[in-house]
Amino acid sequence: MASEAYSEERLREEQGVAEQLARGVIAAFAGVRAAASPQKPIPTREEQQKIRLTVTERFVEKNLPAMWRSYIIRLVFQEMINFGPLQAHFVDPDVSEIMVNSLYDAYVESRGRLERVAGPIFSSEEEMIRILSTLAQSLLIPFDLEHPLLDARMPDGSRLNATIWPISPWGPTMTVRRFGGTPMLISNLAARGALSAEMVAYLSEILLNRYNLIVFGGTGSGKTTLINALTGLIQPGHRIVTVEDTAELQVQRPHVVTLEAKPPDPFGKGGISLRRLVQNALRMRPDRIIVGEVRGGEALDMLQAMNTGHDGSMSTLHANNSRDAVRRLENMVLMSGDDLPLTAIRDQIASAIHVLVGMKRLADGRRVVHEIAEVHGMEGAVPRLHPVWAWEQDRHVQKFRSEFLRGGTAR
Repeated sequence: MASEAYSEERLREEQGVAEQLARGVIAAFAGVRAAASPQKPIPTREEQQKIRLTVTERFVEKNLPAMWRSYIIRLVFQEMINFGPLQAHFVDPDVSEIMVNSLYDAYVESRGRLERVAGPIFSSEEEMIRILSTLAQSLLIPFDLEHPLLDARMPDGSRLNATIWPISPWGPTMTVRRFGGTPMLISNLAARGALSAEMVAYLSEILLNRYNLIVFGGTGSGKTTLINALTGLIQPGHRIVTVEDTAELQVQRPHVVTLEAKPPDPFGKGGISLRRLVQNALRMRPDRIIVGEVRGGEALDMLQAMNTGHDGSMSTLHANNSRDAVRRLENMVLMSGDDLPLTAIRDQIASAIHVLVGMKRLADGRRVVHEIAEVHGMEGAVPRLHPVWAWEQDRHVQKFRSEFLRGGTAR
């Protein structure tokens, strides 16, 4: 295939090189690792910079695809972060989320299933607050009665959210969302039943022919996992610029630039929004732009990018079905404040978006593609949706033939 999709053998070979590199960096910073404790839960800023520089230098020497850099950094910092009583869950590769609702009420999500943690996690609320405050200080983020909400990115890429009184009246809470496990191939998803072999072939042709694609679904439905897998079907020579609130994409191609939004400081200054980054990405000569998730006015800039020569771009958004996804895009463009009429917005969507792919998390924890629909111009006052696949009676059913790929015509 022209896109030279990843093979399982190649992935495992590169993973072995990445893990060997990570072990070398961990050994080089053995002193930092030994110093990790609940009193010093993460390395200092200076230590983090030295570690990242060392990873980058050794990473460049190995000539690995860009996705492995974040994987190596995650492995290294996991060994150098100490979450106290939560450490066993934090280093467990199967755990994707850690949720502490109160001192006696905690859960972990492991392999898509929620499991309650027996007994108290911390010895007291004071211990939990002390660890959270130390983490916040290490990250140079205020966390006290005046700033009772902590939303931070950990050095390994995990997302930490914590609350204390007064916004959390029944005691402190904490949620840790972990990103960046072993990269998932599209063939792996097919083997797990997330999509059929026919759907894989369809999506391969869609990406090869550079149609624009949106992945939608609920929280934890597997949107990012699917986007990551789809990047392995992109032509290797394409320059890809990713734009995200929190850098979690693992692009399976070598020519990648990653941009991450910057929140404002406690005084409301210095922030760089997702919308500004999308606008900046257009000046970086991208062949394709991938927006991790559109949530607001940046939707307008993304649509304009898709309509002005950056074919084959992708993004994700929260929606339950393809029609809801279109409505959500309309609402987000309205949030841009550019005062566009609704008819113009719908025209932009109909010309920019070609394929909508829906992800869903089933009751048994499985994540599947539950809908694929194509967008074909306008039908009256709204974009016309053409269903291609649907999840019905516990299996994938093709509803209609693709109108894009009849005859294999490229854009």
